[in-house]
Amino acid sequence: MSPIQKELPIGVFDSGIGGLSVLSVLTQEFPEEDFIYVGDSANNPVGNRPIEEIEGIATTIAEFLVAQPVKLLVIACNTFSVVALDKLSKRFDVPIVGMSQGIHDALRIKVKQKRKGPLGIMATVATINSHKHMDAVHSLKPHVKVLEQGCKDLAACIEEGHLDDDLLRSCAKEYVQPLVEANVEVAILGCTHYPLVESVLRELTDDRICFVDPAWETSDAVGAILYSEDLEQSTGRIGSIQVCVTSHADRVTPIVQDIFKDTSLEAKLITL
Repeated sequence: MSPIQKELPIGVFDSGIGGLSVLSVLTQEFPEEDFIYVGDSANNPVGNRPIEEIEGIATTIAEFLVAQPVKLLVIACNTFSVVALDKLSKRFDVPIVGMSQGIHDALRIKVKQKRKGPLGIMATVATINSHKHMDAVHSLKPHVKVLEQGCKDLAACIEEGHLDDDLLRSCAKEYVQPLVEANVEVAILGCTHYPLVESVLRELTDDRICFVDPAWETSDAVGAILYSEDLEQSTGRIGSIQVCVTSHADRVTPIVQDIFKDTSLEAKLITL
């Protein structure tokens, strides 16, 4: 791999701010890499849209990032990953990593901590309707019961900046209550928005549920490509972060600064 290509940033994208939870993990795991993030907040939410629309939106964002250019694309969105990963992988030459499902981590926690009850999946309607998480669980452990919980409005609520208030609690309670009633003790956060409010989810369930963030499994997949393709930065320097959104940059900037503990970071408004 040429040194020039190694120096290119990694592109990360989502339908809005949710993928910032993935970007946070990636910057911790790969501190020498440069990242450019695109959150298409103007089209959010995508999880309740027809498949063709979701594919089209994901393709437009990917085209923007590939043109930058970038050396690797990370789809930091479960809905985009479920619906559009195969299409994007065929269309573009750069390696593309979709969101991991967090299945291995969740099953390991259930066994290690002797947590009983069904395995919970919290995700958007589109992701739940695909049943890909449940199918993945059953391909590994056919006898594990799975409770799928579609969260129609949760991502949109978080996208609007409700990260720790009564409106968020009211919205989220509707989705976590069935998990509690079904004795779920491990639940996968199958939408990248949800880890941004994990502390509130734990509060609403009295810490009875261990919530699994698939970003860590996704990070492992990114690392595997960086090292196998000889794409990793090894200069010893700290990489940069550029955050781009298609709407509400002023609302996103303080969220970015809080997540990355850097008051110099500002969300840039772009048009796709």
